[in-house]
Amino acid sequence: MKYYSLKTKSTPQKKCTFFTVADGLVSENVRVLAFSADGCLYAGTENGLVRFNGKSFEAVEGVSAEVGAIFGAPDNSMYVGAKNTVYRIENNTVVSKQELDADVVEITSDDTGKIWLATVKTCFYLENGKFERMQRCLSRTRCSAPRGSNKIKPKTAVAIPIKIQMSFPMEIRKNFRLPVFSGKT
Repeated sequence: MKYYSLKTKSTPQKKCTFFTVADGLVSENVRVLAFSADGCLYAGTENGLVRFNGKSFEAVEGVSAEVGAIFGAPDNSMYVGAKNTVYRIENNTVVSKQELDADVVEITSDDTGKIWLATVKTCFYLENGKFERMQRCLSRTRCSAPRGSNKIKPKTAVAIPIKIQMSFPMEIRKNFRLPVFSGKT
């Protein structure tokens, strides 16, 4: 019987740090994580939003509900979906908020830079600082998207409802008709 040995390089151990409420987290149940354009880490928990300052977490005042989605925009602002409200955060301060008709499950952007938001009911797009409901899209159906991931990267405005629609049960998909756009979403 032959034995073989494999020579390996030694690798340094990576340091792993665990954070708790003692470090400023408002809850130890972190739901989503996202980085801002300038590299700051934001964590959405079941009790609100926090920002990591390099040593500990600081609560973002004004966001105290369960956070389901965070998106870091190129202009260094953050869009945060907490329950049925979307917040715009700049410099760790809430600068605007908008209530929607259902809980936010995803916020992302397409290749053109347009920001999209999905709730458990329908899709919205950001227009002039306000999220507008997409007409004739997913009305009265359950919409789902992967929580806290930026994996939805649509190529066109129509791609958002198509990708979200693919997670529906087959009986909803076979009756689903794509919205028709005439140049404007």
